Amino acid sequence: MRGKESLVRVLFATEVLTMADINEVVVRGSAAGFAQGILAGRHPLTADEPVAAGGADTGPTPYDLLLAALGA
Repeated sequence: MRGKESLVRVLFATEVLTMADINEVVVRGSAAGFAQGILAGRHPLTADEPVAAGGADTGPTPYDLLLAALGA
């Protein structure tokens, strides 16, 4: 089965928005589990759920990533 893919354009606002302010985030997953491959600009990440929640624990949970983003 083909994996789903979503594309989110994240705009980092400055006083004047230029092409340098635009960064793409691509998220790829499959129906085989909860793991999601994330490419934020040129930085690869993985998100997954713990084994107890039905995932394979191959990366931080989406909530972990959200909390890290809020702290960054």
